[in-house]
Amino acid sequence: QTIPISVCNGNATFKIKIIGSSSPCAEGTIDILLPSGYVYVGGSATVSAGTGTVSQVSATVTTAQLKVTGIPASPDSTVISYEAYADCSAIGTATTTNSQAKYTLTSACMGSYVVTSNTFNTQSAALSFTNITNSNYNGAVGDTYNREITITNNGLGAVSQITLKDISGNGFTITGFSVDNGWSVSNTKTVSGTDTINTFLLSGPSLSQGQSIRLTENIKIVNKCYLQTRLNAYFGCNGSICTTNNVSAAATVGATVNSSLAAQLKVITT
Repeated sequence: QTIPISVCNGNATFKIKIIGSSSPCAEGTIDILLPSGYVYVGGSATVSAGTGTVSQVSATVTTAQLKVTGIPASPDSTVISYEAYADCSAIGTATTTNSQAKYTLTSACMGSYVVTSNTFNTQSAALSFTNITNSNYNGAVGDTYNREITITNNGLGAVSQITLKDISGNGFTITGFSVDNGWSVSNTKTVSGTDTINTFLLSGPSLSQGQSIRLTENIKIVNKCYLQTRLNAYFGCNGSICTTNNVSAAATVGATVNSSLAAQLKVITT
């Protein structure tokens, strides 16, 4: 694996090349040990070049045991490909770390030996809000306006799925939304007390360092109270949100209803 691996940005393919000895070997086992923060994708091992077959004996989060049969004699080889990915814990104490996998080959005809992979680079995206239009809108009940939220990746790694959570008081309602740069968006809405929570799932081509996407919310002011919105943008995998090293983004925006534009009731005594 020579291409940098981005945290929570899909599976990476790893390859193990077994060069046979002077005569063919009927079978052997390979024990895989991945570095901390990596997850082995069960059932992903295949023979991608050369001859032979491979089957999975067992697999955990960072380990797997494979059975290889039909290893050819040298100079021929068996090349096994498998998949793994980096989760949030791979970020560690820095956004870039060097990692290696450990492989143990055991067979009756070739004995047992241990090798380590080449060093592969682990990188992480880091999100920020670089622009929010109408972040302090001033108007009246019944107004409609657009809020454009620009999310930029400042990290070394790439990301292709981002969650934007909009927690708004019930003075707002979101009547529509869209996203640019070839990304797609879906929304789940829930209610908690006086808050409406819109969770936007943004998916698209990998967002590399310095690149941005923009989500546009169509907003209507429905009353003059509870006019604050808390925004959070983040990514993750395995049900976990990546938060180490400030790789997620947060902001607070809102609106103000001009009292001079609001309806007034005046009581006149006669």
